[in-house]
Amino acid sequence: MLISGGELTVAGARADGCGGPNLEYVAGVLSGLAPDDPIAVLAADSDGIDGTEDNAGGFARADDAMPEALAKALAAHRTYALFAALGGLVITGPTRTNVNDIRMIAVGQA
Repeated sequence: MLISGGELTVAGARADGCGGPNLEYVAGVLSGLAPDDPIAVLAADSDGIDGTEDNAGGFARADDAMPEALAKALAAHRTYALFAALGGLVITGPTRTNVNDIRMIAVGQA
């Protein structure tokens, strides 16, 4: 398990984007994986809000990777719909605390 924390930012974010820094992180990790890699990734914001949407972040496994869809979502900064379709949104509701973003990458048997 690889664990890291700290606030994420999105370079070149667009006003019409839909998602947030944690979803962009998960999408970025997935875009570098092969579908048979035994890897799962989660990124979420402790305040329960990733960007301006209703999610705290997202999670996915390498076999969720769809290279064309990931590239399109990252280029447009519109990752929310992609993770909603995958069932990979983490929705906690507002926690009223903002300690840190947390990221976890599990490496092992799928």
